[in-house]
Amino acid sequence: REGFEVDTEDPGLNDEIADQLEALGAREKLANGIRWGRLFGGGALLIGADDNRPASSPLVPERARGVSYLYELDRRMLWPLTYYAEPGHPKLGQPETFMVAPASAHAGGNYSIVHETRLILFGGATTGIREKQVNQGWDLSVLQRPFEALRSFNTGWKAVELMLTDANQ
Repeated sequence: REGFEVDTEDPGLNDEIADQLEALGAREKLANGIRWGRLFGGGALLIGADDNRPASSPLVPERARGVSYLYELDRRMLWPLTYYAEPGHPKLGQPETFMVAPASAHAGGNYSIVHETRLILFGGATTGIREKQVNQGWDLSVLQRPFEALRSFNTGWKAVELMLTDANQ
């Protein structure tokens, strides 16, 4: 909500980075990523970093010559494809690569494989491990809890409606 600044202790470099972030629309896209994460239980920004490597391989920041785009995604466009499986790995059990379908992709598919280091992931409501497994590794939406309460309330009103209909007879 309050935005952010990058401080490299070099005013010239700070201005250059601020201009690049503005050109990418980074502030709005980060805010949207957070919104999609909360709404759908998962959101992401795909980082278009040019490091001369395929998107399916890990990003090497030192080799990147720049970032040409940030692409907003919600969890409906991302499917975990492979997981870290090496015992002792700090990310054991977490997605390593994702299958990404842009919003414009149709049934014919326009899918690509992207390594998780090329994504900034945003989560939703705090979710237990079992629920995440059922949800393909994603959190629940923050709207899930109020949805349950509203559904119960609606059920009560429906019961009252049926009782009034029966009382009329």
